Amino acid sequence: MDNAGLLSRVHMLYLASHNLRLLIDQKIKDNHIGFNGWMLLVCIRNESQIVTQREIALRMGLKEPSVGELIKQLMKQKLLVRAVNISDRRKYAIKITDQGVAMYNEIQQALQPLFHTIFPGQMEQLDGLLQTILTATKRYTAE
Repeated sequence: MDNAGLLSRVHMLYLASHNLRLLIDQKIKDNHIGFNGWMLLVCIRNESQIVTQREIALRMGLKEPSVGELIKQLMKQKLLVRAVNISDRRKYAIKITDQGVAMYNEIQQALQPLFHTIFPGQMEQLDGLLQTILTATKRYTAE
């Protein structure tokens, strides 16, 4: 593939990501949590196990202090709580509260029409492509 084709695809991916973020920002602005706050709620809500601040930072691609500040903000809004991690008492487990789950569900519902415009078959294909891109880029950024 030539560089022009690759750069064009990278640009399209950037624009799609940017537009999606703008749409999400519009839907969450009334909740006063910001895009990264929303992504943190999504990250915690979609985990089957309890996660630590460090694990959240790794999943979100943010620095741990930045995630710590987000957690503090969301705790002030009673959307998250910290609890002692039973498996390692030196760490805190971050949990979503009932109020956090309610906000998550409310925002998910507001975003649902946006995601219904993409057919389920295409969504699965998109998931596969995005996972491939993430895996490849992580490998190269780690070098």
